[in-house]
Amino acid sequence: MAKNMNKKISTGVGIAAVAVAAIIVSTVIWFALTPQTQTLMQTAPAPSHQLNSMQGKIENKSQPTETINKLDFSKIQFDACGGKAKYEKMPWWNKFGVQVGKLNYYTENYIDSAVKDANKNDTLNPNKIKYSYETFCNDKNFKDSVVCGDGKNKKMSLDDFKDYGEGCLSKDGSVFVAVFPGEYMGGGNYIFRYDIINDSLEAAQKIDENQAYGSAWVDPPSVFGKRFGDIIKMTGGGGDAGCGSNTQFDYDFVSNQIKMIKRCTSCQQEKAQCETFK
Repeated sequence: MAKNMNKKISTGVGIAAVAVAAIIVSTVIWFALTPQTQTLMQTAPAPSHQLNSMQGKIENKSQPTETINKLDFSKIQFDACGGKAKYEKMPWWNKFGVQVGKLNYYTENYIDSAVKDANKNDTLNPNKIKYSYETFCNDKNFKDSVVCGDGKNKKMSLDDFKDYGEGCLSKDGSVFVAVFPGEYMGGGNYIFRYDIINDSLEAAQKIDENQAYGSAWVDPPSVFGKRFGDIIKMTGGGGDAGCGSNTQFDYDFVSNQIKMIKRCTSCQQEKAQCETFK
């Protein structure tokens, strides 16, 4: 009987030992596999939306920080306007001048218009040569044009903002708009919207929708008129050899775009001929 008990005990101990060994092996395997599973989860490809988010963060680090205090131009109200003398003592005036000085006096549109006009000039261009800027400036008939030589890269300056320009400062002192009427037919003409808070300058874009005058300025405006909502009314005029013209513009201050609305011309005592643009 003792032998049978010993046999049973030995068998029980053997079974227990096997069970314990199985548990130990399972535990070892679990611990061995668990870190690998975590590592795979950590290195597995992220969902596409997470990758896009991560990529965006990386790109944002390499890009300049966006302006924090972005202005709502539609809420800006202006005080009375005036010439250079009214504003040149303002603390932001020199910074405004630095921004203006980064621009060329003659815009690309004005230069392009000079070349296009030469291509259509039957008197000076009887052979109807199709000029490029380079061939235009090398031609004896046009080489003295203001846009040739150093003229193309002539810089803007606050010295151009003398007796004829006008500026308007917002009531809260955050925005300044200024007009440089430039020369006859608009060389050097600009309308600026200057964000004083963020030291940011934008030149107004001239919009030409089906207009025969193309990119050239005709009768560039020199003063700001009344504002109606987002639109500031502006007027320019000119004259030569007994003839005169008057042109009306709409300047959308919020979008910073200006558009010719109506132009009237007359010679001597003749009745004015007007054309309206949509």
